[in-house]
Amino acid sequence: MTPDLFSQPDYTIPFNQHRGNQETLDTHRKHFSGQAKIVLDLLLSGESVSSREMFSKYNIVDTRARIFGLRKKGFKITEYKIPFAKGAKYWRMTNEDLKCNSH
Repeated sequence: MTPDLFSQPDYTIPFNQHRGNQETLDTHRKHFSGQAKIVLDLLLSGESVSSREMFSKYNIVDTRARIFGLRKKGFKITEYKIPFAKGAKYWRMTNEDLKCNSH
């Protein structure tokens, strides 16, 4: 059985609705699973992530589930299709996304 992505049931306010600051983000970051933390940290640093890359570098099998969980908690993440890759996608936080996610 897979561990729950967000283990603290009292964390109910999505971050971008909370409009907190870096301290707020750091406080809530500890509630994420290890895999979600890896994805979130890469996205917040301006990197893009793809399922293939996450599997080969970090052994994260389903990046889509990590992205879904982060979005469910209110993080804004932009999705891009990889041309000629039969539906493959990658995700990143645009400058607008980063502003929304860090304020």
